[in-house]
Amino acid sequence: NGGLRLRPMSDSQPPAPAESAPAISAVNGVNLPYPRGSTIENGQLCVFLESPAGNPRLVYPFPFEVKENGWDMGKEMCDSVRLLVHEEELRPFISDELFAVLHKLDKSNFESMARLCSLFNECVERFRQASTGDTKHQASTPMMQHIMAMVYIRAVDDPMRLNKYKGWSEEVYGEFSSGMISEIVHRVPILKSHKFIDLGSGVGQVVLQVSGEAGCIECFGVEKQDIPAEYAKIMSQVYRDLMDWFGKAYGKFEIVQGDFMDKKFLKFIREADVIFVNNFAFGTLLNQRLKDMFSLLKEGARIVSSLNFAPMDFTITSRNLSDIGTILKVVKKTFQGEGVSWTSRPFDYFIQTVDRTMLEKFFANNCRPLRVSDDPP
Repeated sequence: NGGLRLRPMSDSQPPAPAESAPAISAVNGVNLPYPRGSTIENGQLCVFLESPAGNPRLVYPFPFEVKENGWDMGKEMCDSVRLLVHEEELRPFISDELFAVLHKLDKSNFESMARLCSLFNECVERFRQASTGDTKHQASTPMMQHIMAMVYIRAVDDPMRLNKYKGWSEEVYGEFSSGMISEIVHRVPILKSHKFIDLGSGVGQVVLQVSGEAGCIECFGVEKQDIPAEYAKIMSQVYRDLMDWFGKAYGKFEIVQGDFMDKKFLKFIREADVIFVNNFAFGTLLNQRLKDMFSLLKEGARIVSSLNFAPMDFTITSRNLSDIGTILKVVKKTFQGEGVSWTSRPFDYFIQTVDRTMLEKFFANNCRPLRVSDDPP
């Protein structure tokens, strides 16, 4: 993991008591300030964060390294603390001194970073002493997005491998940002009681984030291509490790390699409450096959897609009764930030709800044309 390690504390080195002035500890002949947050490993100066859940500490070698893929370890560590101090379960245990230190950090100064880690670790110790059982807590939206960034940068060591596909084919790989996924979770909305499936789940970031942010009873992803499916396995394990380290709850999830049009996945798709599909680069034939499959969805199921499966102004007539537009209410949403990997512009996506009462109204109205979008929700 590029020098960043999960490592349990030694039983022979109990935590030092809280200190308001720099405590000095000699390690291998080197005097360390704030030993509650700093150490030396293999001759390398390090700072470390204790896990709110009592899992192995996160150790960061100092000076902080910035990897070629953009992994800025110092920024990551400081952002973790900045976000954790505002998490609901930890907030009552955070000291005023820690808040003050967060406003004047110097990532290039070892003593500054050691003091930050020391103060944070003292607060974590108070929190853990007051905690009972093995309770996990819901991550806030900013915390969830931060964890997903940590997962991705550890698991996907060579993002360029994901771009090895035939241009403008159904193999084209694209990713949704964590911010856009959060918006989808809240706008659909995706609930704890839901079953969620991602058709063409890539490296699995949508499935993983939904499992944490929505806490669904079941999240499932299917990815056909070898390289994204390979990364999805690594993503899944790193996600579990980090969610456990932060003490955050997540729902049951599974990501498998396969063709989502395979009949063996049909049962789960038909039972799903929310289906996510990035069909932006799908061909006409595959989108039509999806329409045929979606005609079997249960009432109230919602499809979130990058292209709509029915016109927003669809009108039911006696000539188009077999069209999926007769049972879909389509709403367009626009994400204003950088929502997807292939454009920095605002991006439209569609939430489509299965509603067969529109057909019933059509027949009850003596088969007079019925414009779906005019039908009140």
